Amino acid sequence: MENLIVCLNAVLPILCIMLLGYVARRMGMLGDNEVIRMNSIGFFFFMPCLLFDSVYSADLSGALDIKLLVFAAAAITLTFLVSLAVTVRKVDGSKKQSVVVMGIFRSNCALVGLHLVKSLMPGMDISVAAILVAVVATVNNLLGVVCMSIFSDKKHSVVDTVLDIVKNPLMIGCFLGMVFAFFGWRLPVFMEKLVSDISAMSSPLLLFLLGAFFKFDGIGKFGRELAAVCVGRLIIVPAVFLPLAWLMGFRGVGFAALLGCFAAPAAVTSFTMAQQMGADAELAGDTVVFTSVLCPISIFIWCMLAKSLELL
Repeated sequence: MENLIVCLNAVLPILCIMLLGYVARRMGMLGDNEVIRMNSIGFFFFMPCLLFDSVYSADLSGALDIKLLVFAAAAITLTFLVSLAVTVRKVDGSKKQSVVVMGIFRSNCALVGLHLVKSLMPGMDISVAAILVAVVATVNNLLGVVCMSIFSDKKHSVVDTVLDIVKNPLMIGCFLGMVFAFFGWRLPVFMEKLVSDISAMSSPLLLFLLGAFFKFDGIGKFGRELAAVCVGRLIIVPAVFLPLAWLMGFRGVGFAALLGCFAAPAAVTSFTMAQQMGADAELAGDTVVFTSVLCPISIFIWCMLAKSLELL
């Protein structure tokens, strides 16, 4: 019963905040363009601040787990390669293929995953998870550009790819946090309070906007593709890599961070990238919606299993 309560307390806030966002949009309080603009603001300002604050207050000697970071990067890369090989054979149309591959390998770890870790490990130092998010964001950006370039007429040069990674706000926030933590630099008291306040509001705000992003028009048009992404993203990926993480000895915050990475829904940035690179943006938006709607159920199951096995 205790495990059930812990898992419900971790998952239900995510579901309820997203539901509030959905209701707000349905009531006309938010328009589609406003949601997209606010998501961009959150990605460029709020999430970097959250990552900076998590790493800034950390003890890097215990936060920099190279084994954990290498495992996550290798798992994402393998997921990308396998999903690419399968999708090319099973999905028709290059614009849909790129989106399906992206939906399966690229998770919303920075938002849903990090929030989940904080809920599962209250009071714990989650800097390990914050650094993992930065590494995952780097790998996702690199493979995302590769994926879209394979299928799209709009090609990215090596220089463009490197610049995309270097300019990624999540990378900048985490890197600055690591610099401050490494050198022992401290912000002025008012700045620490400001960063802390922005960090505290970041996850709820972005989850609210994720809920406001929800639309369900594509289930009839893209049913087959959406089913493939939902099963791959929410079931197959965690079913393969979470047991491997257990076998490799990851426990506690490290395992929670991997659970947040592998069980999170498709990344919102997949929609933006699909728009920019000529892929099927409508399908990309639907993959974000449906994986996000279903993820509370699948995450709850994975959390219960992890708690039962005393991995968290």
